[in-house]
Amino acid sequence: MSKEHERRVQDAAITCEAFLGQCGLDPDAVAVSKIYDLATIHKDYGPEAVREFLGLDDIGGGIPV
Repeated sequence: MSKEHERRVQDAAITCEAFLGQCGLDPDAVAVSKIYDLATIHKDYGPEAVREFLGLDDIGGGIPV
């Protein structure tokens, strides 16, 4: 892997982790396959809609993703 590619991958990982943190989610608890869906919902409806989509309540319960 080139240094440029490695940097892009690291930047993407940091961005995803920050996005999930903004939604109040533990990055380790979210399947990578859901990131696109969550990003689309966040863009259209905001972070609360992401939490609602995942079935999370105000105290962080809900269905594991």
